[in-house]
Amino acid sequence: MTHRISSLPLRKDRRLERRGEQAEGRGLRRLRPPHGWPSLLCVPLLLVAVGNGCDDNGGPGGSGGTGGGSTGGTTIVSCNPAQCPEPSSECKVAACSAQGACIEKDAPDGQPASAQVEGDCKQNVCQKGQPAAVNDGKDVENDGQDCTTDSCEAGLPKHEPTLEGKCEQAGGKVCDAFGSGTCVGCNVDLDCEGDPEGKTFCDDAQVCVVPDCLDAEHNGAETDVDCGGPDCAPCLEGSMCEVDADCLSTVCSEGTCHKNPLGAACGDASECESANCVDAVCCDTPCSGICESCSGSKNGAGVDGQCGWVINGLDPDNDCPQDPPSTCQFTGQCFAGACAMYPPTTKCGFAVCIGPSTIDPDDFCTGDGTCLPGPMFDCWPYACTNGYCPWSCIADAECLPGFHCSKLQCVPQ
Repeated sequence: MTHRISSLPLRKDRRLERRGEQAEGRGLRRLRPPHGWPSLLCVPLLLVAVGNGCDDNGGPGGSGGTGGGSTGGTTIVSCNPAQCPEPSSECKVAACSAQGACIEKDAPDGQPASAQVEGDCKQNVCQKGQPAAVNDGKDVENDGQDCTTDSCEAGLPKHEPTLEGKCEQAGGKVCDAFGSGTCVGCNVDLDCEGDPEGKTFCDDAQVCVVPDCLDAEHNGAETDVDCGGPDCAPCLEGSMCEVDADCLSTVCSEGTCHKNPLGAACGDASECESANCVDAVCCDTPCSGICESCSGSKNGAGVDGQCGWVINGLDPDNDCPQDPPSTCQFTGQCFAGACAMYPPTTKCGFAVCIGPSTIDPDDFCTGDGTCLPGPMFDCWPYACTNGYCPWSCIADAECLPGFHCSKLQCVPQ
């Protein structure tokens, strides 16, 4: 053990000197301190790990024991958060109490959670020790369209049509100036200038065509009046056709253009035989329920056009609210065609101490939106600390009055 002696000068204790002189006068041997040591018999010291002091008789004190009381020094209690039990959730952190027991504390507010949903305009963070979803204007959903501007508004994805600009989707080259958010062939004749095939006019379908496609006659290579063929815009339903490309619906059957079948791309219900355009495809039903989709990639069917439940654990259309776990309400995900509630394993209330040794334990969700309180129990003979029963001890403070800590257990004094 290393002792550090103060560098400050020590005064001689004149009373000890006088006692020595009196002793010599009585024929006794005078006691002197060793050479180089001051006459002060004891210098109280305080060390970081173990404290030494003076006992009640002026002599050197004893050293403190490990993890318990000390006979003459400072009591040191050992606790390392890194060796404490794993916190109950990622919004809790391990810590040490003043008594040296492992406890949980709330993680810093705003700490990002590990589970995030890309493009939902929200960020999952910790708030007051609980997971919570907050609006995040930077978590923008990309709808993959050249002619929309993606953003977030009030925590929800927003896709505003772009009224001008170039694009390269669906065979178009300019964004629809009328606000559909789609890529079209033209808005005005100027958009058709320089066409290598001489298609210099923009027709009502926003397609660049040759002049013959606007003369209200069935001529040239047209399959019907001013539509179809290699030069004119595709024909509407009921018009004559030769191949699928002659029809706007891309369906030419027995020489006539028909509406789009199930699973075909659509922009409006009028384009579909089923009169249902859902998730941009012709659908077999209106498919308007919560957590329903007609997209094969969303409902897991693998085939567009068949309405089905969204895959469990997902919510691609933001149908479900996301409530805090403490409410036991909705998780923000779909399950079996409905918005899922927090399962019974979800903690909705945290343990607290009621009195010196009684603990009100963690509460858990029932799965139907209810938070069920846990049964209270007694930690005796251990002291309840921050909602935690230690069940072992390293300091007397972890025991109830009348008990002390001995060999990691609280025993009667």
